[in-house]
Amino acid sequence: MNADRPFDAVDLEMLRQLRGAWTEADPAPTDLVATVHFALELTSGTEEIMRAVEEHALPVAKGDDSTRTITFDGTELIVMVSIAPAAGATARIDGWLTPAGVHQIELRLQDGLLRTSSDDGGRFAFDRVPWGLVQLVVRADDTVLVTPAMVLS
Repeated sequence: MNADRPFDAVDLEMLRQLRGAWTEADPAPTDLVATVHFALELTSGTEEIMRAVEEHALPVAKGDDSTRTITFDGTELIVMVSIAPAAGATARIDGWLTPAGVHQIELRLQDGLLRTSSDDGGRFAFDRVPWGLVQLVVRADDTVLVTPAMVLS
């Protein structure tokens, strides 16, 4: 293969073998398509997607499970969430908004939606969230902010 001539059968066979080697060595996740569809499912396209700027895993006193703390940065708000294992295949999510204020908070699940509001201090929580793909939506005045999709497990 060189720039002076088109691909031939040998070139195509080499590319086929290379693709096969990468597919075997590093296959795409089986849930990739579902994950992408979930993340892009928002309806208006005007939402601001927040950026994850910091993530920590902290050990929990009992057992080997850990609490994850993730900070998301938006143009108008910073959201910090703490995700802790709960009973069964669930998690508890505690969150804080900066600047603090009362806003509508939604937690998109693969098969539903949970809603709550932050209090005057910017605090909110979701109990017994089933494991799986989730996405946080904050409705702040005229702005809708969303986090990237996260996997709870």
